[in-house]
Amino acid sequence: MDLSTSLSATCSIDFSSVDYSNYDTNNINKSDCDATLNTDDTDIFLSIYWKSGMLGAASYNSQISEIQILHDIIESNLDFKILNALFMQLRPVNIVVSSLQDGHFLKIIKQLAHNGKINMFSSPTTTDDYKSDEKVHILPKKCFKLKTCEQLILSMSLASAPKNEKSRKLYIRSLVDFTQELTVCALGALLHFLDTPLVKLNLPTNFTIMSLKILNMDNLVWLGISTYESLQIFSAHEHPSIYKWTKNSTKEGPSIFSLLNRCNSVMGSKFLKNILAQPTKNLDIIKYRHEFIEFCINPSNESVILSLTNCIKHCRCMSSTVVKMNGGNASMYQWRLLYQTAINAITIGEICERYSEQITFFTKIKETLKDSLYTMVNAMSCIIDFEKSSIQNRFVVKLGFIPELDERKSKIENITELLNEITLKELQDLPSYINECSICKMPEVGFLLCLPFWKPYNLMTENDYKIQDLEFKFHLTDKIFYKTSRCYGFNSSGKSIYLKQIALISYLCHIGCYVPAEYTEISILDHIHTRIQSTESVSSLMSAFMVDLKQMSVALNESTCKSLVILDEFGKGTSEINGLALLLASISDFVHRPLHLLPHVIISTHFHSLPNLLQQIINKDILNDNVQYLSMSYTTECSKIVCLYRVIDQIKNQNKSMAHSIAAQNGLPKCIVERANKVLLSIQQDECISPMTENLRYKLFYRRKHFIERVLEELMQNKITDAAFKDLVNDMENIRYP
Repeated sequence: MDLSTSLSATCSIDFSSVDYSNYDTNNINKSDCDATLNTDDTDIFLSIYWKSGMLGAASYNSQISEIQILHDIIESNLDFKILNALFMQLRPVNIVVSSLQDGHFLKIIKQLAHNGKINMFSSPTTTDDYKSDEKVHILPKKCFKLKTCEQLILSMSLASAPKNEKSRKLYIRSLVDFTQELTVCALGALLHFLDTPLVKLNLPTNFTIMSLKILNMDNLVWLGISTYESLQIFSAHEHPSIYKWTKNSTKEGPSIFSLLNRCNSVMGSKFLKNILAQPTKNLDIIKYRHEFIEFCINPSNESVILSLTNCIKHCRCMSSTVVKMNGGNASMYQWRLLYQTAINAITIGEICERYSEQITFFTKIKETLKDSLYTMVNAMSCIIDFEKSSIQNRFVVKLGFIPELDERKSKIENITELLNEITLKELQDLPSYINECSICKMPEVGFLLCLPFWKPYNLMTENDYKIQDLEFKFHLTDKIFYKTSRCYGFNSSGKSIYLKQIALISYLCHIGCYVPAEYTEISILDHIHTRIQSTESVSSLMSAFMVDLKQMSVALNESTCKSLVILDEFGKGTSEINGLALLLASISDFVHRPLHLLPHVIISTHFHSLPNLLQQIINKDILNDNVQYLSMSYTTECSKIVCLYRVIDQIKNQNKSMAHSIAAQNGLPKCIVERANKVLLSIQQDECISPMTENLRYKLFYRRKHFIERVLEELMQNKITDAAFKDLVNDMENIRYP
């Protein structure tokens, strides 16, 4: 019998308003389930500190993000029975110890870590016993220093701790007994080890400790490893299948554990293994287990046990899932799993409630049934559209719950329909040997026409990639991407991406990676300086412009002739004059350096007067030798700017800004763009800016009135055709703004 999962997942509520008939709790992807429940791969970290015959320990379970601590306890160096029990119970993968431990103790630790047994009569200690290996990590003595460990414990990220710093420290002190010095040192060293870069890579991004518990070993009956083996309580053998064999894979042979293991969940099997590994002297626990076993073997209770068993099959340990949800990394499968587990946990709790007066175990389960669980399930049922979520493999909120979200979804669906129409038109214009196409949107690149290879990749020639009216961009292993006249839009000229591309290609070259180019030649760099992105933070006490200045300061002071400096619109964080002055001074500093100190500098800017000003402050010969001007090419089609995403070696329309045209293309109201053009023209001609004399509000009212009259007329005459509907949708844009 397996009721352990219900203990780890139960709480309770009123289900009258929740409809579960449309949700199939059995429809869970089995391969996903196997991956999630592979608890054999769980990393258990164990920190041990042994001193003067006393032992303190702390462990961390990465799957459920739980810390357990063992208070200082007397440990004999004759048999190390407590150490034996710790390894038997926790089965750690990584062990942390102090370099202060003597060689004999370190040898014992390595025997337990690698073999699971202690050989007190093994060979004397060697220098290898004092070295770390893949399982045993020997940390410097400073990591076990009491004061340092206390500070680490008081500052650890504990989910249940209050946000206020003072309250949080008081709360942690209530959980951890700081008079247990060895335990404090072991826990502090464990937290230090978990914070090392190599370990942090395998932990969740927002690493938070979900719970902290005390390991109590006072009531245990002590058995040695040899006793467990001779009694065949456990009998682990290497897995006979070559397909399932790995370094640590085992299969349980004939044993007490395999005889009793009829659990319906992986967590239940682990719980049973812990019970067998920890025989107890506590009579209350023994009576409590006997009471439940008698209830289970009573034939009159068979239907109850079958109901509980069926529910337990669909319950999972959700601790690791909750950690991922806190970090915003949970998959849709995990949301379904949480919903399924919560429903079955409630059912288990309600069944146990009927028999709680007879069985102590059922009373404990009933007490865990809280209203918050019913509220959670009801909320998930009302918010999550599980049917659409399964189809789209992402979190989908039901319609009607958030009106603003519904409006955005509607717009996205309209965009999808538009893209489908464009795809059909593109397919009609393509050569007959191309039977399919699609349009995809890539971040920072825009919409591209995607075609499959129409002949084997190795037979494709340069001419094959050329298609009339299409601009070849790039290809992947199975797709070719083109730019078409119908795919332009929502993009600027690509200056920032061009700068990022240079920096990234340089970086990739220096890690030995191939780059997206037929041929490239890049000198060895010692530093890549960038002023591209400004990240503001209240904690840093720096504005975005201060961050820009700091990045620029580092580039100016530390760059050498082997450095690459990327500056994207430096100076835009302050007034135009001040920003331009700072940029000019920075360029002047770079240009006047000797060649052996001059770095590779690439700058993008919207200061159109920059080239003329550089000619005034820098010698012409120096300027011509060290400075080259580039522009992003574009063309104009039907009074709209089309960016070509090509770099040309010239200054094109130096004093002409495309801001107003791009504003119009990106949906800014036409009247605002026209007014901006008038204001700009007045400023350029040193004329007074004329005030607005038109009654824009009246014009808006008139357009809305005309639109409503037209809609009513179409409805009365039943003339709402597809073409008329599109015209009405287009007219709606003209009634949004004055």
